[in-house]
Parts: sequence; structure tokens; C-alpha cells
Amino acid sequence: MGTNTFQGLAAYCDNDGVYRRIWIDCIPVLLAKRGLNNKRAVKAVTEPIRYFLDKFGHLRADRIIAVGTWFFRNNQEIAVHIESLFREMAHVPVTFKVLSGEDEARYIWEAARYAAKQNSVTGEVLAIDIGGGSIEIIHGNVEPNNIMFSTSIPSGTVNVYRSPEESLEKLKSYLWKVKQHIVATPVTLIGVGAPFESIINWTYRRLETAVIVDSMTYPVWIPLSCESLFEVITEWLNASEAEINTTKTIADFRKWQLKPLARILRTLLSVLPVGQVYLCRYDIRDGVAIQYCVRGGRRAVRMHARRP
Repeated sequence: MGTNTFQGLAAYCDNDGVYRRIWIDCIPVLLAKRGLNNKRAVKAVTEPIRYFLDKFGHLRADRIIAVGTWFFRNNQEIAVHIESLFREMAHVPVTFKVLSGEDEARYIWEAARYAAKQNSVTGEVLAIDIGGGSIEIIHGNVEPNNIMFSTSIPSGTVNVYRSPEESLEKLKSYLWKVKQHIVATPVTLIGVGAPFESIINWTYRRLETAVIVDSMTYPVWIPLSCESLFEVITEWLNASEAEINTTKTIADFRKWQLKPLARILRTLLSVLPVGQVYLCRYDIRDGVAIQYCVRGGRRAVRMHARRP
């Protein structure tokens, strides 16, 4: 559960962390905008939870893992409220956990490393997960497993949307510190989560390729050179509101996510020594739940994580 979206996933996982996706969906909630101070906001959060729980019930999930990140770290009362909603509405055991920034970075690395091995990427990897509230950056070696540097930076898309210049300057100062720890030019995995579809649309349109509309058939990774990604980002930043807005909900979501994400990506690419880039929709963010389950010593369960 992130700052801007709740993602529901059902998968089968074994004790080695190998997992097979059964179902996935993502719903915008914009917690940073709504909070939970009025009935409308409570309803906006309750309905996605009910929807996911109903789906998990139909899929006969025997356990539910709910993982919260930056927004919940900074809003303890809301975290307690969300946990109570899960426990009231769920018909199977629920594990609710708010990850610290350090833990989130650690699980992101394990998820990125797993994805890298599945996609035949070896050697040094720079794993970056861009969320609504925070950005996790981990530099490590895939095999043998070794984390050389990791950090959680409170400069996600929500912060950049609210105060772009200040947030991006803070991000740059963090990135210069990160850069000091990177000698080579590693393969870079960037998790962009929910806005992935829009990046695909822009990329495919620029390449004059048919746009894929079924989220279940999207490629897990999009390989791009830095130059190609810069071109996509530039198009994105120059796009009119009419081009990125469809329904009011999506328009609101994109206003909070898409252009701030493009500015963050541009900042990352301008400071860090980035090699081959892979944009990831599922592998990093969703793998966090699986890695939390496996590394925490839980038994194998059907739960919200994925592997096709």
C-alpha cells in the first residue's frame, strides 16, 4: 500500500521466494491528498480494501499480507485505522506491517535481485524504486549477494508535486552522496509502479508501435537507453493536460504522479552514472510483499505478490 495507490495481488509463493502471479490490480487512492479526515476520504480507502478482499476470497487465499510504506510511516493514526479495516472485513488471517525506510530498501533490493536473476541480469545493479512518498536507491551485486549502499529518500512524487523546486534540490543533494559510492556504470532497474502504463503509451507511440491496453500483457520490463528515456521524459513534460487526462480520477492521479515522476527521472539520470535502464512495473514494488513474507520466516501462502 503506497501513498498514491493500493495494489492488490494474488500469487502462490514457496519458501524459497519463487512466486507465480494469479491476479493483480491497482487502484488510485491519493492518501496524501485525502487523508482520512472526512467521510468521503474514508469511503475512498474502504472501497479498494473491500474490493481486494472480495477478490482474494474468490481466489481462496489462505492469508493476506498488507504492507504499508512512506505514508503510513508518517501517519500512525491512519495506519491503525487501515489495519482495523482489514481485520474487520477479512475472513482469513491478516498480517499488517508498516515498513521502515531501511527495511523497505532491503526488501526492494531482494525483489530487484530476484527479478534480475530471472531476467539474466548479473553483476552490479542499481535498483531505484520511485514511490509517492519516498525513493529507495540500492547499489549492490546480484551474485554473490552484496549490498554496497542503500538509502531511503523522502522525495517521492507527492513531495515533488507540492514543492517541486525544494524537493528536487533535496533529491539532488542526496543523489550526489549516492554517486560517491558508485564507481562503475551499473545496470539500472527503476521501479515506477502505477504510472508504468503511461510510460508504455508514450514509448510505444514514439516508436510508432501499437499500444498494449491489457495490463496483464504488459512487458514486466522495458529496456531503454538513457537517451531514449530522456526523449520520453521530455515528451511527457511537454504534454498538454488534454493529452494526459482521461477521466477525472485518472486525471487527478496523473497530476499527482506523472509529471513529478518525469522530473524525478530526469534528475536521477542527470546525476547518477546510469547504464542500461530497465523500467519495471511489477518486479520491484510487488516483490517487496513477497520478500517481506519469505525473509520474515512466514510459511508459504497465497498472498499479494507476483511472478508470472
